[in-house]
Amino acid sequence: MAETMPYPETIAGAAPTVSAVAPAKQSKKEPMTEPLLLVEDKNELRAMLRKALERAGYTVEDVADGSTAVTKIKARRYLLVLTDLKLPGRSGIEILRESKLADPTVPVILIT
Repeated sequence: MAETMPYPETIAGAAPTVSAVAPAKQSKKEPMTEPLLLVEDKNELRAMLRKALERAGYTVEDVADGSTAVTKIKARRYLLVLTDLKLPGRSGIEILRESKLADPTVPVILIT
């Protein structure tokens, strides 16, 4: 009897889809209730990412260091946290840890 591999059927539904955090359809004047938090110390990259996310319909709060990011994460809920790995103040790993302590349901994406 031929053995069947669990791939790709088993894996197909395992990964979260982008639509899980896709912005709701809203008018351009109405801001989203939960913004994304963008943490990037390089000014040009932070500005480019912010612009791309806003064009996609997200409200974005951005900060340039890990310490400020942790303060913001403790103060409010974010739809998603997008953070650089190496930052001044606190690292991306520390931001991930603090975000999961504050709200385990908030997705965190580490970039480098």
